Amino acid sequence: MRIFQLLFLLSAVLCHSQQDSVILLNGKVYTGNISAASSQFRNLEMTILNSKGQAEVIDLTYDRIFSYTQSGTETVIYIPNEFQGDFLSVEEARNATLGSYDARQTFKPRIPFYSSLALGCGISLLDTYFSQKSMDEFLAENNNIPPSNATVGFLEKVQPSSLFFCRW
Repeated sequence: MRIFQLLFLLSAVLCHSQQDSVILLNGKVYTGNISAASSQFRNLEMTILNSKGQAEVIDLTYDRIFSYTQSGTETVIYIPNEFQGDFLSVEEARNATLGSYDARQTFKPRIPFYSSLALGCGISLLDTYFSQKSMDEFLAENNNIPPSNATVGFLEKVQPSSLFFCRW
């Protein structure tokens, strides 16, 4: 008998501690308390805790919201409308939205970002100083006389008369 009372008490506590949530079409999820949902003005007002721990009221329009959960019941707001660009069915939109949420939670592109940044900076520095070094060597060999058809970077040699028609 005590086990049933304990389970009942535990379920009552869990139900009362449950917060409302809003799932946006881009995969973001806001949890807090929904204070007003207006179908006439097509917006939803929600109180959330910001990163500083202070209560903040946000106003979300229905065209950004996929669904919201209030008191444990989910209400889907998304309606397929090809004129607005919403061409997915409700189930397809749910899968896409939850996939975006999953990607936000699990995928962090730090390694590709920093490696491509280092590679791009390295190649641009290599190209800059390699081109300058070859130009300095050329001028040293020819008594500081500039060439009539110079090579800059990885461009082909061109005649001065056709500088505006460079071939890549």
